[in-house]
Amino acid sequence: MRVVRDTSGRVSVDGSGKLSGRGAYLCLEDTCWERGLRGSYLEKRLLLSAPLSSDDRDRLRREGQAVILSRAGGEGVSP
Repeated sequence: MRVVRDTSGRVSVDGSGKLSGRGAYLCLEDTCWERGLRGSYLEKRLLLSAPLSSDDRDRLRREGQAVILSRAGGEGVSP
């Protein structure tokens, strides 16, 4: 799944994979999301000038889970 930084600097989950901006990819497994959301993986890949806040990380986790659930047809898959 793609996570993108848009031109305004906002980072979000790109469920379509078509949003404009600098992207980084995480697989759909729990371990990938946890590794990607801790440390500096996304900051480095998205060329962010400041670390993501804990609120941003929580929001990305929720956005990712929503996209994963929609792809799985609402089954109990979690990021």
